[in-house]
Amino acid sequence: MLPFQLNEEWVSGYLGIIGGLLAFVIGVSALVLQLAVPSYLETLMRRRKMMRYTIGIMALYLIMALVLIWISPFSGGDGIISPEMTTVINIGMTITFIATVLYTYNQLHQINGSRIIDSLLSECKIDIHIKGMFDDTLDTLIDLGAQRNAGYEKTRVLNALKDLAHFVVKDYERYDGTHLKPILRGLEKVLVGGGVQGSRDNFIVAASTLRYIIQRLCQNEQYVDSADIEEAMRVCGLLGAAAASKFPESCAGEFLQTIQAAEIQRRKVFGLASGAARTIGVAALKCGEFSICVNALSMLLKWEAEPNEPFDCDNSAEMLGLTAHLWAVKGGGDKLVNYLLSGYADHFQPSLVECLDEAINYHFISGNLDTHVHLANLRDQLPIIAGT
Repeated sequence: MLPFQLNEEWVSGYLGIIGGLLAFVIGVSALVLQLAVPSYLETLMRRRKMMRYTIGIMALYLIMALVLIWISPFSGGDGIISPEMTTVINIGMTITFIATVLYTYNQLHQINGSRIIDSLLSECKIDIHIKGMFDDTLDTLIDLGAQRNAGYEKTRVLNALKDLAHFVVKDYERYDGTHLKPILRGLEKVLVGGGVQGSRDNFIVAASTLRYIIQRLCQNEQYVDSADIEEAMRVCGLLGAAAASKFPESCAGEFLQTIQAAEIQRRKVFGLASGAARTIGVAALKCGEFSICVNALSMLLKWEAEPNEPFDCDNSAEMLGLTAHLWAVKGGGDKLVNYLLSGYADHFQPSLVECLDEAINYHFISGNLDTHVHLANLRDQLPIIAGT
């Protein structure tokens, strides 16, 4: 038996205090969630321990409730809390209030985007250094960038990915040519795979990151045939195509310059580079950016012309695919291709016709049906356009 008598006034006061404190706790939690932009909520819940915040606040509430229950036996004989106990309760509530405010301030401080990105970047470096691979920390960083607004907010995440790529290729002693794929796919997701596409400046930052990666890998013979260089060229082509579709010529040109960074190993990466160039050039033609396609094709022809080595069927399929798309632009493109094929026909071994046949088969198997059709038409009219 409790040594005090509950009465209506005591219960009313007790429930009023508990209800007020509960409303305060719920209100503070709601405030934190309102101040946290939607794209940060998952990060806050999982990485920044928002759940711990909620549990911590509720623990303070529970402690306060227990205090009120256990000091009840020391209340006045009529069941009304004595002035001394009222003072104790007020002190307890004040402490709870101050602790909640300080705890909330700490959580809000962590909502700051730069702090979250820096924290995730540090965790990613620790993961690759200790485990030899990235875990869901990198996924969280990428998801954060994919959901951010175009411009400065995405740039912060893109710069973090560039920093991480720099760390892997320069400072990670166990790098074997495969560790960059998650970062490369992250660039793709942040710019075109999320809910918000990147801005022109975002694409330029990504092009700079890809250029750095390709340059570093091509400087080492060991990585020229690696999975990372293949993925880097694929992403370069995809992002360059997106840039050509959305932004002026100068932006897509950044990605052509990125492909140019592989020139030191042009013979070994020609197939990959021409695939990326074809992707960019075809997208540019669809948007009426004729010059981008011409620049891409001229770059590839220059690569082969400088060392005076012939095109072979294995490496020329992508370049011929781009040539066929340019030829399909009647009234200008066909004349330019006629000129190019007339000047470079002798550079194809065993012959231009056989390389075209191989290219037609290659693009059919690859599922590039529009390129397959253009190549077939080009092949049928070869005697006319090549002047043979």
